[in-house]
Amino acid sequence: MSASLQFPDGNLVNYNRDELNRLDYAALNAGGYLFSTQYKADDSLSALYRLVTSTAA
Repeated sequence: MSASLQFPDGNLVNYNRDELNRLDYAALNAGGYLFSTQYKADDSLSALYRLVTSTAA
């Protein structure tokens, strides 16, 4: 299951859910992950991983 949100500048964010309908990850413009999630056995969120980029030369 997924949902999309398109911003006025043309960027498209896709939000994807796992088989238990929990938020799994979000991707920008069909590219890399903006963030992904990890859950504990009791379905509580245990980690949120975000994309880290650097523009330094």
